Amino acid sequence: MAGLGGWPLACTSVDVARSAVAVVASFCLAACGGAASPVDRDVAPVGSPLCAEPERYAVQGRTVVDRTHGLVWQRTEDHSRRSRADAAESCAALELEGLSGFRLPAARDLQELLLRPIGIADRPDACLPAVDQRAFPDTPPSEHWTATARGDLAIYVDFADGRTHTADPTARFHVRCVR
Repeated sequence: MAGLGGWPLACTSVDVARSAVAVVASFCLAACGGAASPVDRDVAPVGSPLCAEPERYAVQGRTVVDRTHGLVWQRTEDHSRRSRADAAESCAALELEGLSGFRLPAARDLQELLLRPIGIADRPDACLPAVDQRAFPDTPPSEHWTATARGDLAIYVDFADGRTHTADPTARFHVRCVR
């Protein structure tokens, strides 16, 4: 079986470096007649990058534990867009799996969730949304509030491009709460 430039292409494992998965996966799937490991089929259609970090997160019902940073995240969103003040109130009132004490995440916390964002230039292995799509399956590829401010402006993280921006705190964005 031939791959790029006539070089042989192995289609036996997806246990390659994550940066190579996007490039190899589309060729491997085509060369193998669409056969893929269960991991590939769970995550994305043919040609899409593997957007998961299975060792990093533990899904526990409606929460996700970040094993790297020790934070507990709200797993799913209600897809409401809120002002920053309303987003903070929503987090403070949230109770999941018997846990309370949720808050609006700091910009640094929310940035830690980013997984292979597209940035300002296309990258072939980019995730859209730029987050672990198994742990956070319903994340919209759009703006999410943080508790961080810069002067009179509030900071948000965009799960489409992976960048951090500022906005008027009355703007209406998504929210993912943390504790």
